[in-house]
Amino acid sequence: MAPVIAVEAGWTFSVALLASGEIYVWWPFNDPLLETLDQKNQELDQDVHNKARANKKREIPCVTFGIDAPLSKLPPLPPLPALRQTGQETPSVGIQLVQIAGLENSIVGLTNHGHVVKFDGLENDRTISQRQWQYVSTYILSASALLMLSMQLSHFSDLDRVREHEVFNDSGDDGKAIPVPESMKITHVRWPFEPPFLNSKFSHLQVTGNFKTFIAYSTGLSSLVLMGKHDATAESVPNIKPELQNRNVISIAVGDWHSVALTADGQVYTWGEFSSGALGLGDPANLEPGAPGGYAPATNNGRRRGRPAKVETPTKVRFDYGTQGPRDRFAFAIAAGGWHTGALAMDLNVGHSVPQDFLLRDRFSLDDTNGWTDSPDPPYSNWSTL
Repeated sequence: MAPVIAVEAGWTFSVALLASGEIYVWWPFNDPLLETLDQKNQELDQDVHNKARANKKREIPCVTFGIDAPLSKLPPLPPLPALRQTGQETPSVGIQLVQIAGLENSIVGLTNHGHVVKFDGLENDRTISQRQWQYVSTYILSASALLMLSMQLSHFSDLDRVREHEVFNDSGDDGKAIPVPESMKITHVRWPFEPPFLNSKFSHLQVTGNFKTFIAYSTGLSSLVLMGKHDATAESVPNIKPELQNRNVISIAVGDWHSVALTADGQVYTWGEFSSGALGLGDPANLEPGAPGGYAPATNNGRRRGRPAKVETPTKVRFDYGTQGPRDRFAFAIAAGGWHTGALAMDLNVGHSVPQDFLLRDRFSLDDTNGWTDSPDPPYSNWSTL
């Protein structure tokens, strides 16, 4: 078996991508694997040496174990068309998957030739078997070439289709339309500070995703960010945020209901739902009403109810909330998951200590009667040093 090059988690499944392009899926919350894991955990819990305690180095050693897990192999990719205007020569090797992202009950992946593909039906091992043609009509099989199983998302792969989007055809307030790059290709390269990508005139795309959202995005001076939903089809048009285009985006992370972008100049942008403070835009009570991350303007009776409104426009994050003065920090990595956001950043202020990383704390609780209420432990939605 070829070595594993990527592991992702969906809502109820885990998936491994091999260097050969093969994909294996398993369900840790379903029997028989669930029963096996429960038994192993009980065995480990009986040994006091396996308790999660920090050592003198303030480290918590991990306890690993091996099991025989039932794996389900996904079918191979269907025939895919050649992509034009990628900015690179077509690889001499055959088409295979090189990167994956786990969503709710599906996987989004990309190939070494630059295709974005999607596999649905990962609720359990039985639904996978249903996708292997038993319940698909002969007409659909002959007409769509396995479209029910693995569909090419051309609006996320083909530059001509991307250029058709209204964002690149409608002039903004300044009368200028957003330019698109001369070329665009999806690639499996993930390290954001590889010099050729920051200096090349070509853009290179990656995919990431979580829960119900995936994003295909380019890195480079002419970066593009194309957002899609878990139920995307071959004709789905991506959601394009004008504020993120041509911003030299080098990394994107996706939570359940919010997203985070990192640019080459160390800036972090967030958008989406408030998600218990995961946007990191500050304490809503201290923000101007109606500002990104803040509460909506007060009603006629002066009452302010509910949680802050969804942030539609990617908004720059500050890392100096609650400090005595402005602090200049350079972020070089981001992460998101569920209702959380994290970043690795350096303090650029001379004479200040250099924090290693930052964590966005959840500072809100949900009250069944009154909606979202402030916790008695401020600050809220602030970045705190670990």
